[in-house]
Amino acid sequence: MPASFEHIPGELVKVQNATLHVVERSARTATHLPPSVLIHGKFGSVHDFLGTSLVDLLTSQQKVLIVDRPGCGYSRLPADTPATLATQVELLAALLAQRNLEPAVLVGHSLGASLALALAVAYPERVAGLVLLAPYAIPGDGPAHARVARILQIPILEAAFMPLVWGLIRLAVTPMFTAAFKPDPLPTHYIRYLRDVVLRPEPFRADLQSVLSADRLLRHIYPAFPDLDKPVVIMTGTADRTASAERQGYPLAAVLPRVMMIDIPDAGHMLPYTVAPNIAGAVLATAAAADLLARAPHTHAPHA
Repeated sequence: MPASFEHIPGELVKVQNATLHVVERSARTATHLPPSVLIHGKFGSVHDFLGTSLVDLLTSQQKVLIVDRPGCGYSRLPADTPATLATQVELLAALLAQRNLEPAVLVGHSLGASLALALAVAYPERVAGLVLLAPYAIPGDGPAHARVARILQIPILEAAFMPLVWGLIRLAVTPMFTAAFKPDPLPTHYIRYLRDVVLRPEPFRADLQSVLSADRLLRHIYPAFPDLDKPVVIMTGTADRTASAERQGYPLAAVLPRVMMIDIPDAGHMLPYTVAPNIAGAVLATAAAADLLARAPHTHAPHA
């Protein structure tokens, strides 16, 4: 994690009515592998991947794009556009087409996995495969602060209560993320990163809107999961108490047709920081599987 966050890495690109912050890295070796797109989770940004070895490991064989979810980090939406996951799906699909990155392997962490799944359901032709890290995918099991904050969905109350919720989250951020990293230690500078980048008023408001919209979108797309015929890897930490395998990973794996479930012993929720080499192996394997499937000759049943 860098010591300073004054410099914005990557570039700001116009996508439809939004400005998205992206960081693109080219592959160091030419291969046939599809590119990967890394999507951060709740209260996150591109730094959740740039602050690890994951990007360097992947770019040994792949082009990689890291994106701040629309409205979050340094990405911006117009004031009249809510940062729901449905809005984010449409903008990320447009981004893939605009950057000529389709089909791509989507690597989603936590709430980013919700977004990756929704994009794969809505635009299957733009997705080569999925790697879902500590995914939130089964609706109804969201974080307690999100359930409390549903009062903010009432417009007349949002203006009054948003500063209060923002202040409370900033006060609670150290114990919240200590628990998310547990049993691993909270990285040095992590809380300063959150306060300098993630928990500024505009991205905080957008992130909370995306969290509050998640269950509605997941209930809508859940019936389509059995038809999601893409290679999928689900990775969960056995010590994760934020999105446990029992409540999230295993039920999701049970309804996907082409899935591998990987449990990481004694790992918590923040897998990009703690098991980047494991993730890189899963992403490259998923990309290779997607490439083989794309190159396989189409077979047809013999005529009777």
